[in-house]
Amino acid sequence: MAGGCREAEPRLLNVVERDRSFAPRRRFEAEYARGGWPAFWLEELNLAKEEAGHPGAIWGPAGQNRFTSPWYMARRLARLGRTGEALDALELAHEARHHLVATLAVEPLFVSLRQTPRFQSLLRQTAALPVTPK
Repeated sequence: MAGGCREAEPRLLNVVERDRSFAPRRRFEAEYARGGWPAFWLEELNLAKEEAGHPGAIWGPAGQNRFTSPWYMARRLARLGRTGEALDALELAHEARHHLVATLAVEPLFVSLRQTPRFQSLLRQTAALPVTPK
């Protein structure tokens, strides 16, 4: 993982380590040990899907919708390279008028999506100007 993700990894592990009451902790640990960050992120996606199907089951009442909304699912899917599914979720987030769609052009997890026609269409629909890297 490049850039900011690499910096975030120790922080995320620290949070998981400190909160021993966090129910999925062992699942994360096992997946990370099995396959590193890709396995960890896939398990996180699976947990989010479980939460979406049974609100409150994984993250409790505070996690309802916040962690399973189309915007957050799009971020997870993009991180895993699932372009089509990520774009589907982004389109749902746009339809739902999710407030973070305003950051579409600058969200680092969407770099791999930026050149796709569907992503460009979403940028035009949100009136977000494309970011030109220096």
